[in-house]
Amino acid sequence: MSGRSRVVALVAVVAVVASACGGGGGRGSRRTSSSTSPTSQAAGSSTAQPHGSAAGESGTAEGSAAPGATGRTPGAGAKDAAASGASPAASGTKVEDDEARAAGFQTLICAKQTYGKTTDYRLVTPQTLKACKPELDFVDDGQSTGPTVVSVKGPSQHEFRAAVRSRSGSCFALRDRAGPDNPRGAVTYSKTAGTSCRATSPPDSSYSAKGWI
Repeated sequence: MSGRSRVVALVAVVAVVASACGGGGGRGSRRTSSSTSPTSQAAGSSTAQPHGSAAGESGTAEGSAAPGATGRTPGAGAKDAAASGASPAASGTKVEDDEARAAGFQTLICAKQTYGKTTDYRLVTPQTLKACKPELDFVDDGQSTGPTVVSVKGPSQHEFRAAVRSRSGSCFALRDRAGPDNPRGAVTYSKTAGTSCRATSPPDSSYSAKGWI
């Protein structure tokens, strides 16, 4: 082969090699682009999308914590109380009545102590009761003017009566009838709304063994 022919052949080889290298570089660039593209997409999705989701979730949480989210509205407690029939006045009346009833029970306990020693309720006096329960005042069948003033009376050997005026205005009375055949006694209760609240003022028909009703 002549020198000119060798040069032409060499140039042709160089052209082929250059073409091959250029095509490979193009494919390499495309592979690099395609390999980095998913990463970019993943980065974008992991950056933008969760941020938006977190913002949405935060908004939902704030919304759930907003006033009224628990289902209760201002004034619901008062409405519930009204629907149940309860009222501050009714609650106050119960407390006042409980105070009077407690005074009556404490008086009966003290009276039974004396009766247990003497077997005679006629020996139960305001003085003996005062010694047993100093915080209360006792009157001999007089008017009870409040829950700390108890009207008492032992009308017979085996019978004792007491009455207490509640701050609500009701008169709570109790009666114990004991005896040789019934040493523990049989207590009955009376609740009246009259103006008189003495130990012996409630009629016998007002007493019940079921309690103050």
